[in-house]
Amino acid sequence: MFINAKVNRDKLEHGDDPDTVEWVKRQNSLTLEQFSKGLDFERLVQRCRDLLKEEQSRPPIPTRAEDGNLYRVFGEGLGTLERRAVDQDEWMQLLDLNSLSGVENIRWMLNSYHIDPISDQALISLSKEGSDGCKIMEYDLSKKQFVEDGFSLPIGENKAVWIDADRVLFKSNHKHSIHGQKTVSLSKEIEIWTRHKGSETIFSTIKQEEEVDFHYHRSGNLVISSRSLHHEFSNYLVPDLLTPKSNIPLHLPPQAQIRGFIDNRLIIITGPPWYNFPMFSVLAICLKTGQVTQVFTPLKGYISQVSVLSDKILILERRLDNFDLWEICYNNGSFKRNRLNYPLSGSIEIVSSTEQSDYLVFYFNYLVPKTAYLHRNTCPPKLLHRDPDMFDPRKFEHISYCSTGFDGKQIPYTVIKPKDLVFD
Repeated sequence: MFINAKVNRDKLEHGDDPDTVEWVKRQNSLTLEQFSKGLDFERLVQRCRDLLKEEQSRPPIPTRAEDGNLYRVFGEGLGTLERRAVDQDEWMQLLDLNSLSGVENIRWMLNSYHIDPISDQALISLSKEGSDGCKIMEYDLSKKQFVEDGFSLPIGENKAVWIDADRVLFKSNHKHSIHGQKTVSLSKEIEIWTRHKGSETIFSTIKQEEEVDFHYHRSGNLVISSRSLHHEFSNYLVPDLLTPKSNIPLHLPPQAQIRGFIDNRLIIITGPPWYNFPMFSVLAICLKTGQVTQVFTPLKGYISQVSVLSDKILILERRLDNFDLWEICYNNGSFKRNRLNYPLSGSIEIVSSTEQSDYLVFYFNYLVPKTAYLHRNTCPPKLLHRDPDMFDPRKFEHISYCSTGFDGKQIPYTVIKPKDLVFD
């Protein structure tokens, strides 16, 4: 996209603003004008349309595993949110985004959803016309309808998670009312909703330049983080959600990235070296004793993804042209590392939920189409989906090489060739 104007982020959050609509039209016109000058433009457009039809005709890939169920967004247009049990084949529709958009005459897009496993209620985050801002509404998955007088947040940079069936932890950057009670909630405040009782602030700051976020686990662990424009971090442990503002300063390494919780241990990635721990180490800090355990430190590459589940940590370690996927299991205070058996080269993605043990792995390379596997407990990975082959991969081979650059650094490159081709 070609952009010849400054972007006002606040306006982009509201896609129906007249100035925003006019700005988008101007930028789209400029982009189309630039790309349509090429001689192959129409051919490329038709090719894109053909690929889109081909993609829509393929069996959809599950996009999430949670509580023994698989979830996916499927269908034409905005699609539907669907669910099925892991050991069954039939999908059940939960939410039809096309119908919702038709009733309100607004194009709502699914941004995210957080499910309470006990009540089967969900906090659905919807983006209006694809804008940055989203609204959050409570949805009954069993009745397949939004809950009347349920939890809701208007459009903004919102975040909300379940504490239990009647309490929600949230932050929002908009003023709003809850069940007819006028309350003020800004992005600088983190609050707890109690159903039919209103909200209670557990953290607030008057520093307008700070960004505030929280990390919560249903075991009761809550850490609140704030970051200034100068990347100065402050972290607070909230030991008791029933006692507002019972915050205890939590001293973490400078620029540490919080990834989640296992048991009563906070999982972080260090920034600069901290005490005897090297840069970019994965550490587990016991919130009761303060004991620090070094879980993982990359030796040959760098960490590109860390996912914290209920009983394990998944770490994707990348190197020049390959990777290792590590599963680090937690049991009674100790961690055990195991390398998962995926090919070293290719593209890989992990999809998981913080309070679950199940997770999905998506893998593909030059010869293997996109493939989805379900990892559940100690069972071998289950193949859920594989895109059709566009050619016969058995006739080709994948070879990796490295070339030395002018500065002496190794530059990886890959050759895909027929197996019977001999280089001269």
